[in-house]
Amino acid sequence: MKTCSGETKSLTSELNESDERLLTKAEPSVPHWRSPRFGKSAAIEIDASPNVTVRFGTEVVDAGSGGQLEHLVLRDRTDGTTTVVPADALFIFIGARPHTDWLAGALALDKNGFVLTGHDLIQADPPCWLLERAPAWLETSMPNVFAAGDIRSGSVKRVAAAVGEGATAATFVREHLAQHNL
Repeated sequence: MKTCSGETKSLTSELNESDERLLTKAEPSVPHWRSPRFGKSAAIEIDASPNVTVRFGTEVVDAGSGGQLEHLVLRDRTDGTTTVVPADALFIFIGARPHTDWLAGALALDKNGFVLTGHDLIQADPPCWLLERAPAWLETSMPNVFAAGDIRSGSVKRVAAAVGEGATAATFVREHLAQHNL
């Protein structure tokens, strides 16, 4: 399978080691990065919130409960110290890094390593779609292979959207199988 030129380059992340973002109600805490994929308006709003503490290089290592969430144990990645903070809610943001280095050379990826699909394959420089027909919305540079959710370039990085994209990709697969009597 011929792929786009230059797609075997090494991938680098714009993010630090923290892949998660957490917010708690009692003492909000955000292992947080500055990245084009993390909206500027969201960063400004977080920075301006008096009840949110931004913590860099921090990860959740435990959560305590007596039937419901009561606290989190946070570990500082720099010195290894842990801190217990009260919490009754936890929101986790994942998908900021695609972890697609294993796909380089097989599927067309954008400069951040996310999989190109649909119209983005035609708009790429150089174009990464080799068939005469247009690619389906979630179709990758390998015809009849689909990508959905956070791995896809341009996705909104939200679970509800990923579920919808997954259902759509499944529909594309069923249609392809039916067209080929499989």
